[in-house]
Amino acid sequence: SDQPILAQSASSPSCSKVNHHTPTMPGVRALVVSLLALGALANVPAEDELPAALSGDDACAAEGCGLELRQLRGERAAARLNEEEPSCGDWLERNECDEESEVAVDASTTCEDECSQDVCCESRASCTFYTVMGGCAKLPVPENVTKMVWATKESDEFEVFCATKEQNEESCGKSCCELKPCKKCSGETYTSGCQAGSVGECAACPTESSCEKGNYQLCGEGVLGSCKKCSNAPENAHYKASAMSEDCPWECDDDYTKVDGKCVASVCRAWTGKCDAESEVALKSATSCDGPCSQSTCCTAKAACSSFLGTAAAATCALVKDASTNGKVWAPLEATKGETLYCKGAENDTASCEKACCSEQSCATCSGDTYTKGCEPGSVGTCAACPTKSTCAKGEYQTCGDGVLSECKACTNGPKGTLYLSNAM
Repeated sequence: SDQPILAQSASSPSCSKVNHHTPTMPGVRALVVSLLALGALANVPAEDELPAALSGDDACAAEGCGLELRQLRGERAAARLNEEEPSCGDWLERNECDEESEVAVDASTTCEDECSQDVCCESRASCTFYTVMGGCAKLPVPENVTKMVWATKESDEFEVFCATKEQNEESCGKSCCELKPCKKCSGETYTSGCQAGSVGECAACPTESSCEKGNYQLCGEGVLGSCKKCSNAPENAHYKASAMSEDCPWECDDDYTKVDGKCVASVCRAWTGKCDAESEVALKSATSCDGPCSQSTCCTAKAACSSFLGTAAAATCALVKDASTNGKVWAPLEATKGETLYCKGAENDTASCEKACCSEQSCATCSGDTYTKGCEPGSVGTCAACPTKSTCAKGEYQTCGDGVLSECKACTNGPKGTLYLSNAM
């Protein structure tokens, strides 16, 4: 070296012999001073070895070497004091831990041998274990955040580590996880599995719905919709399955048939129309219409009374076996002009027609100089003019009027001892 090896001391005039341009203290002296300059005294010769080493140096005078030895002893003693309890605080002032993967220990941490990165820095826990064990899924999402989930923080350049060596939420939570929006998908795909801990992935829309029968769901542009009730089936139909569109498959209920997109009755029991109560009677409920049901397929005409009574209406009604009451008689019903009277059913027989075409009726009501004539089973009679001559025997009379022609009665108006000449009205 061209530089002075030891600092010059004012109390050591012998040092003036050192040539600043000529190497001095070759061998051991040069080695010791160099080590001191580097701050590494571990290899400095022991004190009892220095006199011999220094005395063997031809370039050192006796008095000069003694002074230098004393200097070395002082410096070595000071270094020993500093080396008794080395701490990471001193090391960290001059060195740094790896920011990505390490964290510094407490500055007061002492080093048993010597401080180094291995001693003063400890490895951060890897995020891999924390995230694989579902750590991100346990983090709470802030109340003011929507449509985002905690998911694994990713980096293409380096591995991601926790804040400390601990594998817990405090150390790893926000170091390993970040709030992310669910994965965006488009077309005939939807976002699947977006939940706490995962942003999900794009999955192809299903071809079959997972909904219950009679429900449908839509899919596409990132969304698989929830199940909703189908509403496209007409009345009197039911759904056959679920669907991936609003067009759910359906079919008509029993007793109905499909006509122009609607379900109409195909059996009379399902037909909701009505037969004409006066002139028609419903067919049996199980009657098949062989197509859509209507009044013409589920109703039939009643038998007409005119057909049942024929030309002997009075005689036919006179045959009714049920006794009449209160002086009434069974007689044919009379239709008004343009009216048709019908039996109870389509059959032209006694059970269907007798009491539908004949009824209990009061005799014809007459007034004035008329009386009711011919009121008997089968006929209510007619109003006839009162006769001018009685049909009673001599000495009998009868009265007539207001609907009644009386029976013959004995005359009582002649005095005693007289004879009646004829009958009278």
